[in-house]
Amino acid sequence: MFDTPYFSKDMTVMWIKSAKGDIKTYELNEIVAHDEKDIQIEMLKARIDELERKVVNESSNEYVVEPVESEEPTNVSTIRKVKRKQ
Repeated sequence: MFDTPYFSKDMTVMWIKSAKGDIKTYELNEIVAHDEKDIQIEMLKARIDELERKVVNESSNEYVVEPVESEEPTNVSTIRKVKRKQ
C-alpha cells in the first residue's frame, strides 16, 4: 500500500518500490558542509596552483628565441654618400 525504500549495503544506491510495483533507482551522495576555514583553504590552494602554473609557463618561455625581422630601426633614414667629380 505504501512506497517502500531499499538501500544498498554501502548506502550509495536507493530503490523505491511503489504500491503498483514500479521501481525507481536513486544514487545517494553525501553532502559535506564546509565552514569558513575550509572554504578559505580551498581558495588558497587554487591560488597556489594558479601561481605555480604561471611560474612554469614563464620559466619555459625564458629560453625562447624570438626571430628578428630587421636589424635596422624603421624610423632612421639612410644617408647616401655623394660622389664628386674631380
